[in-house]
Amino acid sequence: DNYNASANTDDGSCYSLTYALSLKGVLDLSLSSSNGKAIHLRATEDIADLSVFGVGVANNGGGTDGVEVELPAISVAAGEDILIVRSMLISEYFGDCFSEFEHVISEGTSAVAQNGDDAIELFEHGQHIEAFGELDVDGSGQWWEYEDSWAYKNDGGAWMLAQPNCTDGVTTNADNESCPYPICPVPIDVSGCTDETANNYNADANVDDGSCEYA
Repeated sequence: DNYNASANTDDGSCYSLTYALSLKGVLDLSLSSSNGKAIHLRATEDIADLSVFGVGVANNGGGTDGVEVELPAISVAAGEDILIVRSMLISEYFGDCFSEFEHVISEGTSAVAQNGDDAIELFEHGQHIEAFGELDVDGSGQWWEYEDSWAYKNDGGAWMLAQPNCTDGVTTNADNESCPYPICPVPIDVSGCTDETANNYNADANVDDGSCEYA
């Protein structure tokens, strides 16, 4: 993809675009101090060196700023999820679901500054390969606005948009009944005795059915 017709000596710099990484989600959760801002990526093929990819945020419809977040030189397997975070405190929001992300990148993330109306770009070898939103358009009032919420690309390739402001006043994903993040497993109700002091306490139960027995 970077063939140079004028070159007569191969310097080993040749590459081909693989499109092995894809945007999966964009988050602007309503957490304090911008802690809820993150970008979710997914590997569609095995990637030997993630550092050939990068991410950029097109703030306020101002167009591309190129690569603003450089990814680390690590290998990633096909199907693995990568979360680029503004702050590791976002883990408190996700709780147990945070383990769904095989790789969490928190270094050099001051550029992860989207405000729910900013488009996101994905690059490979510095070349634009994908975007969410419109780079030259402020997303306020657009179909892709995700203020205090999130956007998520389903397995069919279509973007799902949560209602703007649906994370206001919510401290954890598990407590968010209106817009839990889609990568998180849906809790399954297990009835039983939830009192640890009872003779028949069930550690797997999360719904107390009044069956507790005591000595």
